[in-house]
Amino acid sequence: MATRRKPAAAPPAAAPASDVTIVVPAFNEERGIGPVIEALARLAGRPRILVIDDGSSDATGAVARAAGARVIRHARNRGYGAAVKTGVRNARTRYVLLCDADGQHRAEDVAKLVAARRPEAMVVGERGHGAYQVASRKPGKWLLTKVAESIAGERIPDLNSGLRIFDRALVSRFLYLLPDGFSASTTVTLLFYRRGFDISYVPIQTVVRVGTSTVKPLRDGLATLYLILKLVIVFHPLRFFVPPGIALVAIGFTQGTYRALVSGRGFTVAGLLVAVTGLLTLFFGILADQISTLAANLAERDLPPLPDDDGDEGAGGAVA
Repeated sequence: MATRRKPAAAPPAAAPASDVTIVVPAFNEERGIGPVIEALARLAGRPRILVIDDGSSDATGAVARAAGARVIRHARNRGYGAAVKTGVRNARTRYVLLCDADGQHRAEDVAKLVAARRPEAMVVGERGHGAYQVASRKPGKWLLTKVAESIAGERIPDLNSGLRIFDRALVSRFLYLLPDGFSASTTVTLLFYRRGFDISYVPIQTVVRVGTSTVKPLRDGLATLYLILKLVIVFHPLRFFVPPGIALVAIGFTQGTYRALVSGRGFTVAGLLVAVTGLLTLFFGILADQISTLAANLAERDLPPLPDDDGDEGAGGAVA
């Protein structure tokens, strides 16, 4: 697996960023999105800016368009992950950078990630100790990070940072696995770790957001836990099936043997049932692992070359 913390080889400072599309998912962010787009438009290299208006009931799309962004609108609110997928599908550049619409991310940090981009890799903005984070979410994020680290097999500096840049062709292979909700950042991070893709981190700072967050900690936390369980089954099924399988076989064999020795009536039906259930669980794990390997091989086949056109036609939303 690739080394995670090695410094990224940045392109020359004067290199144009025309190969970067900044995707900004937005839902009811009319108060903060204007200054965000204006700041992004002033970045050196002039990266393209694509706002995904996720069914906003306010003037988010109009404000973003007036500030100079290209806007694609969802007819209804579909979720952060759905907006990310629409942005990736409609980008026409090699790299996609995700940035929040609420003003939490500083333009200088966006520029740092643009400079750190490289082929077949993802660079994530790692929020430091001084970065602003909602205190009430920290315990839940800590728990989710620990669960994710057990899946990834290594430390994850920032599991769900909303500021990241990646090779679009690489992420496009796994768009079907991204959920429509707020767990999309968590999912793509785990996908990179589990498939052994190159992922590195750049320190950033975040500031207090503009407006009110639409994240609901309990609802979105439970959804993320379910998603992590799903990813374990899809990408590391042996870790899900083998421990309970071995435990059931051991319990069944121990109970049946003990009863047989004590009563002298032979191996118990209950012990046999538990042991057989454990064996079936192990066989399911082996089968799931084979299916997972085949699916990964199919998903990682070479994709067609990326288009170079600037057209506004695309999938997943209406161009506004």
